[in-house]
Amino acid sequence: SLHDFQRICELLASTSAANRTATILYALGWTHHTTGAQTIRAAAMLQLLLGNIGMAGGGVNALRGHSNIQGYTDLGLLSTNLPGYMPLPSEKQVDYQSYISQITPAALGVNEVNYWQNTPKFFVSMMKSFWGDAATAENSWGYDWLPKWDRLYDVMTQAELMAQGKINGYVVQGFNPLAAFPDKNKSARALAKLKYLVVIDPLVTESSNFWQNHGEMNDVRPADIQTEVFRLPSSCFAEENGSIANSGRWLQWLFLLH
Repeated sequence: SLHDFQRICELLASTSAANRTATILYALGWTHHTTGAQTIRAAAMLQLLLGNIGMAGGGVNALRGHSNIQGYTDLGLLSTNLPGYMPLPSEKQVDYQSYISQITPAALGVNEVNYWQNTPKFFVSMMKSFWGDAATAENSWGYDWLPKWDRLYDVMTQAELMAQGKINGYVVQGFNPLAAFPDKNKSARALAKLKYLVVIDPLVTESSNFWQNHGEMNDVRPADIQTEVFRLPSSCFAEENGSIANSGRWLQWLFLLH
């Protein structure tokens, strides 16, 4: 109601004070919404106006769906990303100079803070970690050894290609497409056009059982689904050494549980 809306606005506005702050938390309900990007941007603008950015307990924070999703992002596991939030070169960026000049932002104003002007240094550090002494200035730090992408292959494109019958097999590890893709019904129809689906996860997921009929919850005809599903086990976080990071810049090293 209008009364409830006004009450919420007054409550949030009251955090614009030296002794108060507020945080805005969001999840897939916003990111998958038709106007999700605009909604999240509006939340950021609102927090800036209230002075709740850069404050302890403030900000706009995403609630991630899986453990260590932030760590996956840092590693650059998107199809067009490299570790450290640098883009993978495209086929149009034929040499190192054209690539590095296009991805390194220039300052827009005098004395403007421009952290990403250090992109060339980040790139060299990454290539040195990949190739060691073999990456030199003479061979552009091994730029030619990097794969070059021709088109986007993000999850949205993958779902569309599956729906068109242009993908035969799909391997998912620690990922639940039916829960992560925006349109669950379309995603289920897309998975049904695969020849095989490999699910690597410590737990049963909706995606691994998408072919099963569960009444109104998942009203499908298994006989009409051609996809052969393989479920493979995987370890969980307590079964191996490794790091976990979150979007609050919290980093922890976990040891194998004996």
